Amino acid sequence: MISTLAIIGGGATGVGALMAAIQHEVAGSIYVIDPRPIGGVVFGTTDDEIICNTSVDITTLDPDNEDDFLEYLKSRQLNVSKTSYTTRRIVGEYIKDRFDEYSEKAKLIGIDVKYLNFVCRKVLINNYKYQLVLSDRFRQEELNAESVIICTGHGAPKVP
Repeated sequence: MISTLAIIGGGATGVGALMAAIQHEVAGSIYVIDPRPIGGVVFGTTDDEIICNTSVDITTLDPDNEDDFLEYLKSRQLNVSKTSYTTRRIVGEYIKDRFDEYSEKAKLIGIDVKYLNFVCRKVLINNYKYQLVLSDRFRQEELNAESVIICTGHGAPKVP
């Protein structure tokens, strides 16, 4: 087990990486770095008029449960099937809820998970370790990590 893992990006890929890291207990501390809220901006928007271009049956964060998203939607009393499409906002809520759920699971097994509301400006390598330069509107900070996963996602959609 390494001591510190940094995941750059708090969207679907970043939270999926977090879930796998917790399941496999790869680090004692895991930092998820994103200037936006966890799961808050799926494919660049939270507009309820824009649906995801993938159906419920292929949207999941849990590789061991292909129906995880479907079960999540049904637990919220939504009338959906595997072939349904849903809004990006609901997918963002699913991502955030899985982040919260796995952060709690991590606590129970002694893994510290922290969300850092920063932009990662640089990733430097020094003596086989990583130094991340983080900033927000007011300050700059550094974070040292043994491993880094970059999950920066997509930009905003463009309407033709």
